[in-house]
Amino acid sequence: MIVPVHEILPTPPPKEDSKGETDISYGPNLPATLGLAPSPFDRPTDLVLQSSDGVRFHVFRWILMDASPVFADMFNIPQPPALHDRPVESGAQTRGMVELELTSQLDNVETSPSMIDVSEDSTTLEALLRIIYPLPTIPEPSSFEAFARLAQAAEKYQMAFTTAALAPLLHHFSRLHPLRVYAWAERYNIPEAARRAAQDFLRMEDMFTYVDELAEISCKDYHRLLQYRSRCSQAMKAIGTTDIVRAWPSQQENTPEQGDPFSTGWTWFDCKRCFRKAQSAGKRSAFCAPWFRQHWDRLIAALVTTPYADAARAPILMELVARDAVKCRACRPLAFVQLQRFTELFVADVERRLSQIQIETR
Repeated sequence: MIVPVHEILPTPPPKEDSKGETDISYGPNLPATLGLAPSPFDRPTDLVLQSSDGVRFHVFRWILMDASPVFADMFNIPQPPALHDRPVESGAQTRGMVELELTSQLDNVETSPSMIDVSEDSTTLEALLRIIYPLPTIPEPSSFEAFARLAQAAEKYQMAFTTAALAPLLHHFSRLHPLRVYAWAERYNIPEAARRAAQDFLRMEDMFTYVDELAEISCKDYHRLLQYRSRCSQAMKAIGTTDIVRAWPSQQENTPEQGDPFSTGWTWFDCKRCFRKAQSAGKRSAFCAPWFRQHWDRLIAALVTTPYADAARAPILMELVARDAVKCRACRPLAFVQLQRFTELFVADVERRLSQIQIETR
């Protein structure tokens, strides 16, 4: 068997830093042994992939060829002639010296697989191989950066089928990185992930935050996201124009019982002391307690800025309304427990309204 020189020459050792320590990093599943990949990539095969951080993965050519057109083309390229078949300008003596120099490396060439260096690090390469190999589990990247490297590697090797495997992983990062996830979902045409990311985007206070991934999508894709958020904000603004009394009448669900905090309806609608005080001051909120009207205005303002339901549960909102409610002796006994109940009902109503608004997809 004749093997090209570039396949049998040893790979240069890892670089050392100024302290003489080898600069090698490992993924979470890799043992701390130089060059040894975890199972099942540590078994005899016909090819070795060496990551950028010096870890060797034993793989089968046919699996790579079946999964990636890039690898298939690479393996179909005719091999360069071996050293034994190349002409030597300086004569047979020089050729004999070269062959003698490589004798020790050629002794076991029949059983030694060829090796290919790749630019991906060991964590990314292992995750990619576990997707294309017939293994029961799909690796979960520990961060969005790790996911991005994995997706870029899949794109580099033209492994289109991995999109379906990677799509569920985007959900793990949607809450923390909604814009980045949305851009990736649009780039790779993953509608469900794009919708989830758009919903999480509503939580961001600054809707004009920029991330590098936005450069990879079209203006139309980005405009759809901004338009979706604008529609949600308008829906929240519309809540503020409703009549509070008509929108939120007494919420008692059972026959009134003595001591039931909901037996007479919301205290901010029934407190005569607050009404008299508001009327004497000539305030427009005479139909409900002034402290609740202020709370209502703060609620709507928060929802317009960040139009997602949980914004109504912000601790600062409850802190402010509780501070104002206790100033009224009549409202004080019932205000806190009723505010908790009202908040849950209000959040459910907001969720219902937002669920009726959907982002446009391709």
